[in-house]
Amino acid sequence: MTRRTLPFSLLLLACVAPMAAHSQTRPTTPVPLVAPGVAWSSEGGVARSGVNGLSIDDGVASVDESTQYSLSALTIDADGVIRFTYADTWTLERPEPSVCDFTFRRVERALSQAEANALALRLSAVELERMKTLRPGLETTSAQTVEGSAVVRQIVDRFTWPDAGRTAVGLSKTWIFVRDAKAYYVNKTCVSHEDAANLVVIDQLIGLNYRRDPAPAA
Repeated sequence: MTRRTLPFSLLLLACVAPMAAHSQTRPTTPVPLVAPGVAWSSEGGVARSGVNGLSIDDGVASVDESTQYSLSALTIDADGVIRFTYADTWTLERPEPSVCDFTFRRVERALSQAEANALALRLSAVELERMKTLRPGLETTSAQTVEGSAVVRQIVDRFTWPDAGRTAVGLSKTWIFVRDAKAYYVNKTCVSHEDAANLVVIDQLIGLNYRRDPAPAA
């Protein structure tokens, strides 16, 4: 299994930590691309795509299949909220593998993209407070930033917290996109117990693809 890495120029922009710090030992046992406990629901708009990829609402959003990450959890609750986790296979044999958790839900009211961007900003504060509850000692490491285009803005919080005598690193991205007059909420939280360079890699590697209307921001 060959490890995908990011272009050096992109890494310099994303993180000052050198990629050399991310060198790791390749897993010595076969990596399951889908965890044994994962059940693929026949309802909720989620369909299997390839071995470990998934498609939501006929491709409105999707994750490509890949041998570089493993689907370790997938749930759909009674309110239709879809949650799934992909683990970085490069760290899967470690006590705390690097993962990206996704929360995906349909917004039950019509929104313009400008309204969606404003709502994402408010919801990002809710997500950060939730993470502080789940991870005692969590501290943000920089001011909140905005990624993406003027049409779809991803609100980004970066943080660290003490864990088993080490400092873990993470980031939270919140955004809402509009497709066919329907709004979809997404939160992506990636965490790494390795280093900041590993966090950059998994954030770029484990991504949610989505289709949206090309409406300009108001």
